[in-house]
Amino acid sequence: MAGEGGTRNGPGEGAEGGRVRNEVSGQVTGGVVQARDIGVVNVAGAPPAPARVPRQLPATPRGFVNRKAELELLDRLLQEGPAVAVVSGLRGVGKSAISRWWAHQSQERFSDGQLYVDLGAVRRRGGTSVSDVLGGFLRALGVHEEWIPAELPERAAMFRSMTAGLRLLVLVDDAEHAAEVTPLCPASAGSAVVVTSHRQLRGLLVEGAAPVRIDPLEEEQGVRLLAGMLGEERVTAERQPARELVRLCGGLPIALRVAAARLIQRRAWSIERLAGELADAERRLDHLTTEGGAIVEAVFESAYAALPERAARLYRLLGILPGADFTPAVAGALLEEEPVPVLEALLDANLVEEPEEDRYRLHDLARLTRPGARGGPSPPRRRRRRCAGWRSAI
Repeated sequence: MAGEGGTRNGPGEGAEGGRVRNEVSGQVTGGVVQARDIGVVNVAGAPPAPARVPRQLPATPRGFVNRKAELELLDRLLQEGPAVAVVSGLRGVGKSAISRWWAHQSQERFSDGQLYVDLGAVRRRGGTSVSDVLGGFLRALGVHEEWIPAELPERAAMFRSMTAGLRLLVLVDDAEHAAEVTPLCPASAGSAVVVTSHRQLRGLLVEGAAPVRIDPLEEEQGVRLLAGMLGEERVTAERQPARELVRLCGGLPIALRVAAARLIQRRAWSIERLAGELADAERRLDHLTTEGGAIVEAVFESAYAALPERAARLYRLLGILPGADFTPAVAGALLEEEPVPVLEALLDANLVEEPEEDRYRLHDLARLTRPGARGGPSPPRRRRRRCAGWRSAI
C-alpha cells in the first residue's frame, strides 16, 4: 500500500461501533499494519560487537640467544607505520624465535592488540585459505559471524576498516608468497606487520616492506645456546669442543639444539665425543637426528622440494664442487646456460648467499644434503670437465 497525507478518523468501523477512516502520512511502499494500542516491540538481530583486544602471540621462545643486532634492526624499521618487515633465512635459523621475542618485547607499543597466524600450520591442515584467516582475525576483533562477508576482497576491506586508526601488531609465520600476506595488513599508521619466511618475498619488498635477513649464529652466540641447554658449567669445562660443535653445525640453531638434545640424553658423553662424531662429514647428518627423524636434513630437503625445476637442477649439480664458494662462471659451466636467473631463485630460497659481489656460498650443512653429494647420481663427465676449467674461480 502506498499513499500520502495525515492519519485521521473517518468512515469505517471503530472499536466501539463508530466509523474510522485511516490515512498514512509520508511516502510508504509495501504493506502497512496499524494498531490502536502497541506494547513493547522487540526487534531481533545480531548482538552488538563487543570491544575486544586480541592477545594471540605464542609464548616467548625458551632458550632464546640474544640476537641484539637483528632485534635492534626490527625496532628501527618498525618505528613508524604502516610498516611491514620480512624476516627471512634458512629454515631452522631462528626466524620465528626472533620475531616472537621482538613481538613480546614490543607489546606495549600495540595497545589495540596482537594478531597471529602460522601459515605453515594452516597449509599442513589443508584447505584453509587466507580468507579463512581474515575471518578469524575479524572474529578476534569482535565482529559477529553474521556480519563477516563471504568473499576475500570484502573481508579484506572490512579488516582495513576495523583496524583504521588502531595500534595493532600482526605476526605472520611461515609465509610462502606475498599474496598470502597483503590482505592481512592493517591500514593504519600505528600498526606493524612482521612476516617470517624461508623465502625473501620479493613481492612484498617491491611494495615497500623492509628485509631482515637472519644468518646462522656466530661462534659465541652458538656457545651460549649450548650453555642454555647443557648448563654453563658443562660448556665452560669444554669451551673449545663447544666452539667446534658450533662450527660443525654451521651455526644453525636447529642443528645445535638437536646436538644438545643428544648430549642431554647421553649425560656420560663429553662435548668432545659428539664433536668427534660430527667431524665425519659423510655421517654428520646421520648424527643430527632425533627419534628416528632426520630433522636437519629435512630443513634443506623441504627447501629443495619447493625450487623451480632449473634451480633444483643447479642445486643438484653443485654437488660436484669441492668447496662451498663459487662464482656465476662456475654455475654457468655446470648449467651450460645463463646462470643469473637461476641463482636468483636459489638466493630467494635462501639456499645460497652472496657475501660479496659475484661470489656465492652454500651453507656448510647444505653441501651435505645436496643430491649428488651423498651418493646421488653424478653430473655428466662433460660438465665435470667444464667445471674443472673454472677451478681457479671456485
